[in-house]
Amino acid sequence: MQPDKNIQPDHFAVRTALWRAMHVLADAPPHILTDNIGLKLVAPEGQWRQRPDMGLHFTRRVRASVVAQSRLAEEVVEENYRQGVYQYVLIGAGLDTFAQRRSAEMKDLQIFEVDEAGVQTWKQQRLQAIGAEKTEGLHFVTADAERGEWLAPLLKAGFDEKKPAVVAVLGLGLFLGQQAISMLLKQIAGLAKGSQLLLSYLLPLESVMPADKAVWKVFGKGARHYGMPEPCFFSAEDMGLLAAAAGFEAVQTISAQDLDERYFANRGDRLSPASGAEVLWAKV
Repeated sequence: MQPDKNIQPDHFAVRTALWRAMHVLADAPPHILTDNIGLKLVAPEGQWRQRPDMGLHFTRRVRASVVAQSRLAEEVVEENYRQGVYQYVLIGAGLDTFAQRRSAEMKDLQIFEVDEAGVQTWKQQRLQAIGAEKTEGLHFVTADAERGEWLAPLLKAGFDEKKPAVVAVLGLGLFLGQQAISMLLKQIAGLAKGSQLLLSYLLPLESVMPADKAVWKVFGKGARHYGMPEPCFFSAEDMGLLAAAAGFEAVQTISAQDLDERYFANRGDRLSPASGAEVLWAKV
């Protein structure tokens, strides 16, 4: 089955999937994350690697950030699974392929992918088209997370609000303003004790290394070009204060430097994540 041509995922979801593929195809091993499924889902035209937003050298630090943040989230899910947390929620899931790559290792894990109807429909059609096996425990939740209208559909899909969960917001958070972020944080902080959140965000450009400023400026320009919201920026201190005000008991920032030390130490190719790409790790 080919997807309805009138239904398409947003440009950011496609670009993220292709960056993950570029990491495997263009960066030296060991790879931080090995994801070949996203490329099959997108099935881009033959010259896709020549696209301006796929520039091999210009985007290498951004794609390093993308795969490192995903790796972090997946490690947190795995660690919590061993401790009896069997729910994983991806808000703004896009074309994430954790369910297809990792669910066999965590057979009791219930995975809830939350995104808009167009993305969900397109992705399910593409999974069928590429012959992907049905993933037990995977739930597609159609919801408008930007407006905070995701919790009721999540519960309807089978999410158990009495049990803890790991929640990842790794792309959507880049485009949410303070009001939307605050609402999202309060909703997640209201989940069961033991729940954890990983939320990606961008530092203000004045806090970014000069070598990375141009990339983030192009990132914002690309968002405008494709009709997406402008990226939003928060200092680590402000994001921590928002999380604490929302009710989280433990809050920490995982910086680009933290990710560099965790995943990129002693690499011969000197690949490292871009400065300015941070992750809020908060616990209920």
